[in-house]
Amino acid sequence: MNDFIMRWVGNISTITKLPSPFADVALSYIDIGARGGPPQHWLKLARQMTYLCFEPDPIEAESLRTTFTENPQLQAIVSERALGAACGTATLYLTHSRPCSSLLKPNEALLNMFSHRNLFQVEKEISIPIVTLDSELRRLGSVGDYIKADVQGYELEVLRGGAEALSAAIGCELEVSFIELYKNQPLFSEIDQWMRSKGFFLADLERVWWRRASTPPEIQQRGSLTYGDAIYLKNDIFNPRNRTVAIKSAIICIATGLHELAYEVVLESHKNQLLSLEETKSFHAWLRHHQRSTTFWNHLAKALSGLPGRQTLGRLLSLWGRAFQGNSDLGSDAASWNRRTCW
Repeated sequence: MNDFIMRWVGNISTITKLPSPFADVALSYIDIGARGGPPQHWLKLARQMTYLCFEPDPIEAESLRTTFTENPQLQAIVSERALGAACGTATLYLTHSRPCSSLLKPNEALLNMFSHRNLFQVEKEISIPIVTLDSELRRLGSVGDYIKADVQGYELEVLRGGAEALSAAIGCELEVSFIELYKNQPLFSEIDQWMRSKGFFLADLERVWWRRASTPPEIQQRGSLTYGDAIYLKNDIFNPRNRTVAIKSAIICIATGLHELAYEVVLESHKNQLLSLEETKSFHAWLRHHQRSTTFWNHLAKALSGLPGRQTLGRLLSLWGRAFQGNSDLGSDAASWNRRTCW
């Protein structure tokens, strides 16, 4: 019943199995900063997935191992190694909220301006060994089709130690910051330029706004842009070098909510004779079926396009939505109609 209601109000329906050959390809996912485990929609799409995660927090790493023991279908490897640009040692700053811990020191002067400042209070400093992503992948004999890095401002250092891994990857998901939450952390502009120099393009960007500590509760308009999640894909994704890469590219686009790109990847792969006409039609039919619940809203939008006062009505409904949501310490693209909420 709950699934039916969510489909009716606009959420995409429960993910059905991909058609062959897309359901038969094993995908490799590297999760750097793996607190919370793998995203569920990836597991539903890539039913043959190798999941390699790096989590230096020993308590969280053990929790992940327990989770994977209960799910034997998932081929998972947990490494407690911290990653950086070169092998050595570094100081880990453990904060009041453990997910905010970083190898960079929190920028107290800036954080004190926001409601979330207490989460970043450093409670303990420990020295930990650092290795590179490439050296770890060679040791484990692994590669990654998709790399996700969420290491609180240390993402660029991790990538600098993973040149080989980045070269082999089809896509990356990186947490990026627009303000200096941690001292000397690279901001979005620097990471974006670096990724472009490595042959990637920015495919999607989800943003998060924080409320300032001095703001009265009745003011609810976004706040300050702080950080986000950036999706990068290889420049040659529409010209895959072989059939396997074409299939993996399509799955990655679907998993990241980039359905138009997935459609075109498969179409171009057929033109390059990597996928048959039947396989292409089957995938496109699956994609249309997967998005069928958004068709109602598309038709409704067209029907209401000539309605007098529709913009005023839209603003009123938006105000009601914020009222039901309540006054939050942060705002996000994920709260709106976008790839994050479509699952």
